[in-house]
Amino acid sequence: KSQNRCLEMLDLFVKYVVEPFDEFLGEGAFTFCLPIYDPIMMLLDLCENKSNTLENLDDYVDWAIDSENLRFGQVINNGLGNFGRDCNSVSSEICLLLANRSDMLGHERQTERRKLILSGLDLARESLDFTKQKKMIPALLQTKPVLQALEELAIELGIVEENRKSSCSDISEN
Repeated sequence: KSQNRCLEMLDLFVKYVVEPFDEFLGEGAFTFCLPIYDPIMMLLDLCENKSNTLENLDDYVDWAIDSENLRFGQVINNGLGNFGRDCNSVSSEICLLLANRSDMLGHERQTERRKLILSGLDLARESLDFTKQKKMIPALLQTKPVLQALEELAIELGIVEENRKSSCSDISEN
């Protein structure tokens, strides 16, 4: 993703993770990573199509506005965080990418955009706190720029947060 190869990563993820899971385990099967499959594909799709029209934009926004979809438990965050990215940071970046889309700038979408920014901020801060506590430095470093971008966007749009938890500047790698 950081090398602007999102479409390639999406194709590889589907080919080597999603399709084999569906083929060999089938519907109704479960793995502790299954809840993050759709968000990973969503993140890669959003990264690839930052300025393109998305047919499923409304579905993505509806998904991201529901806070039940955004938060993941400690087991999966711990498991995947050890590999460089926790799940809550994926959700926070989805919120950022959706809020930054040009088709989200209209007046009729401002309530949704505000919710996305506030949810993204909360998730990014939780992710930073979690990864710092667990000493998951690569995961922490993945989330810092997302939090910074969300904070800048909130300031630019005049979004005032209630009960602000922490700031990116409050967290160092050490």
